[in-house]
Amino acid sequence: MSSQPRRLRYTRRNLLSSVLGAGSLAYMGCDSLSSRWSGALPFTGSLLSPNRDVGHRLRVPASDRIAKPAELIQRHTACVIVGGGVAGLSAGYELLKSGLDDFILLELESSPGGTSRSTQYTSESFGSLRAPWGAHYLPLPDEHNQPLREFLRDCGVLDQHGRAAEHMLCRDPEERVWAGGRWHPGLLPMRDATPEDISQIKRFQTKMSEFALRTGNDGKPWFALPTSLTSDDPEAFALDKISMKQWMQSHQFDKPRLLLLVEIGIAHL
Repeated sequence: MSSQPRRLRYTRRNLLSSVLGAGSLAYMGCDSLSSRWSGALPFTGSLLSPNRDVGHRLRVPASDRIAKPAELIQRHTACVIVGGGVAGLSAGYELLKSGLDDFILLELESSPGGTSRSTQYTSESFGSLRAPWGAHYLPLPDEHNQPLREFLRDCGVLDQHGRAAEHMLCRDPEERVWAGGRWHPGLLPMRDATPEDISQIKRFQTKMSEFALRTGNDGKPWFALPTSLTSDDPEAFALDKISMKQWMQSHQFDKPRLLLLVEIGIAHL
């Protein structure tokens, strides 16, 4: 038996279209995905999605979906949180911190967490692995974002000195592209880049590094998350009035290779 990894017979675009196409997501599931794989899937699992059985009850008459009055459970509470994903759980966390525990959190699924939940995969090739269902990583917040840093300390991610626990850290992904019959590191193949290409890319990267460290007259950074922590400096606000294309043109950034890199970056925002 070949030890080479099995490949999809369909392109990535075709696969996503078939699985995520209009109306298909509700019915296809992993069995359909397996039929497009040249062999068994490397793990077992299921689609993590809203509970359709419960959600579809909204389609039936109210008299059919609501229990008899004698069976209804009534509860009075000061606050109702709708949804048990990261936002809903964070709201509950803040309420508890403020001393309010008279609230209820409503969640359609059988357990809270939303897309930040994870699942346990088991395979002969890589053993046991806990993997996320959704994107819930975040950059280490700087000193300006004290609310988030306090939350991370409460969760045990940061210690009292603000250092991150080693087992909580994720390595940056090593990106590469296939072009000209070989792999190239990064998002762009640079083997045939001209000196002008390289010069503009380096100048652009320097400018972005300067922006990352730029602060306004009020001492706040130009760019920060949440945006409420950003500077009120008029010079920073002026950037919101122009497009990225206009800014690139004003700084003589016009090489197609660099423009493609910027377009890829914007597409991932």
